[in-house]
Amino acid sequence: MPKSRSPRSKFHLELAQRVEQWALINGLRSEFEVSTLIEDLRQQRFLNFWASQDTETLLPKPKLAAVERLRVLQQRLLFLRNVIVFLPVTITWIAISEASSSFSSFIAENEAIVVNFLEFWQGGYGDLNPVWKLSSIALIDFFILAVIILLTIGAQLLKLKSESLVKRQDAFPLEERFMLLREIKEYLSQQESITPVTVNRQLATSLRNLSRSTENLERLTRDLGKTIKGFPGYIATMREITLLKQGINEMRRRDDRSQSR
Repeated sequence: MPKSRSPRSKFHLELAQRVEQWALINGLRSEFEVSTLIEDLRQQRFLNFWASQDTETLLPKPKLAAVERLRVLQQRLLFLRNVIVFLPVTITWIAISEASSSFSSFIAENEAIVVNFLEFWQGGYGDLNPVWKLSSIALIDFFILAVIILLTIGAQLLKLKSESLVKRQDAFPLEERFMLLREIKEYLSQQESITPVTVNRQLATSLRNLSRSTENLERLTRDLGKTIKGFPGYIATMREITLLKQGINEMRRRDDRSQSR
């Protein structure tokens, strides 16, 4: 009979799928690190590398990624719109200046002909460049105004999309991201190869935690000692804690020396 697979044998696929769903919901599926992590989890490759990374950085915070990117793009569109909005006025006044100069020259050369300024601006009479004619300027201004309208609509759509992402993030609070990160870290720690580097790193971490706990115990005992100095065994307890602390510090120094070699 073929051997039945363990329920945990497909856990990496389930974890990759959950990460992908979370990334899709928060608009982060296209992020390079996230997509690479998903594929590596599926293929069970480079797990040692991912285990050595800071867990907090494996899944970017959505508000600092998708939403902020949309807001930056929205601000750029609004800035471009605010610059372009002055173009129609600028081009129109340049056209008026060109038409006025040509009209003055035309009147000086053709005093017998009665032509008003608007008629000359539209007709040109051979003295005005066709680009500066009234109809041409009106068409140019129309296209510029159309671009301004499109930029305004685009900026508004980006704003609505960013607000929608924020609402979706509220529906899926950051606790979900924390739980997912915890599962990823637990899975990677189980898959991490046992090497002198990993052993030394884990040993150094354990020694630091033990030293910190010993210092806290020593501090607490001192605080209690202010009121129970006469309690039998207080001196012996403090002595044992001090010896334990010295022993841990000595182990840490030896570990540091061995790693430096």
